[in-house]
Amino acid sequence: QVTNVVYPVTLEVLFTLFSRHGQVLRIITFSKNGNFHALVQMADIPSAITARANLNNQSIYTGCCHLAVKFSKMNELVVKVNNEKSWDFTKHSLPSQLPQTGPPPGLSSIPSAPPGLSTHSSAASMFASAVLPPPDLSVPSMPPGASGAMGPGQGQSVVLVSNLNQDRVTCDTLFTLFGLYGDVMRVKIAFKNHSTALVQYREPAQAQLAVTYLNGIPLYDSNIHVQLSKHSSVSQPRSEEEATLTKDYADSPLHRFKSMGSKNRTHIYPVSPALHLSNLPDVMPDEGIISALSVHGAVVGFRRFPTDPKMGIATMVSAADAVHALLALHNAPLGASPHIRISFAKSAWGPGQRSFSFTPVLIPDGNTLPG
Repeated sequence: QVTNVVYPVTLEVLFTLFSRHGQVLRIITFSKNGNFHALVQMADIPSAITARANLNNQSIYTGCCHLAVKFSKMNELVVKVNNEKSWDFTKHSLPSQLPQTGPPPGLSSIPSAPPGLSTHSSAASMFASAVLPPPDLSVPSMPPGASGAMGPGQGQSVVLVSNLNQDRVTCDTLFTLFGLYGDVMRVKIAFKNHSTALVQYREPAQAQLAVTYLNGIPLYDSNIHVQLSKHSSVSQPRSEEEATLTKDYADSPLHRFKSMGSKNRTHIYPVSPALHLSNLPDVMPDEGIISALSVHGAVVGFRRFPTDPKMGIATMVSAADAVHALLALHNAPLGASPHIRISFAKSAWGPGQRSFSFTPVLIPDGNTLPG
């Protein structure tokens, strides 16, 4: 939402602002209760989080056009026509209804934009690949090479984790768990307080993702606390004793996000009872997979994908059990598979949830997964 609109807030302006923080796929603008609103779809979740962290509560121009940015419940925007109110940057074949000159309808009473900011002269000028920012923007530019949130305690690649179960949590535990939301470079458990640790990511945006999705989750009978750290990096150990509590993962082959085109970047979901399993042994009966999961918590149900039997969704009875199963079985051998891969799924199987049209597996206690 944009309030105190003194200058026109055009698609060009929104594209300029949000494209600083990642690839913009689609924009839809509309009016609601007399206020200007917009939906902006970024290419991936880290870009959306970075854009929100940088732009929320900022002003497009000094003293006016105040931004309130929050996450939408929508997963995908649908643009049927490219015009002054909406644009799909992935489909250049869409019909275009862009006016040649003048402000968008309904904005004729608003003063012209500051010098140097075009309105809608042409589609090419509006959405050039390197749009220059309008003058007097109060939203700070990101420094070269930085992709994280700006502000106190932000823009850092390190998160501080506390309230850990010091009897069970290891560096590898934190690497696997925090690796769900970014590529972990180094982990350090505090020498004097083993319930506290530092986790360093490859990118600041990944650290912000970890705070968003992992703060407060259950881990080995404790609810962990995750926040951005004041440290810019995790230091090397200063003694042999500290070396046992510090581990470097910069060259790990287990990073999920090394490739910019990886599907993992667009399939990042919160901690929940639902687990997405891949690289499953297709010759192993479903009961064998359920049995392996059951060692680490109660299983509500399991289903393979009808189009790919090497993938499936398992639903545990709780998020805590799902975390335990993921930590124990991710990248572990199972049957004929040298390693299975596990992450959290988009949704659990159950009443009202989307489901595949095939028979669910019966769980030994007589329960079956609705759907």
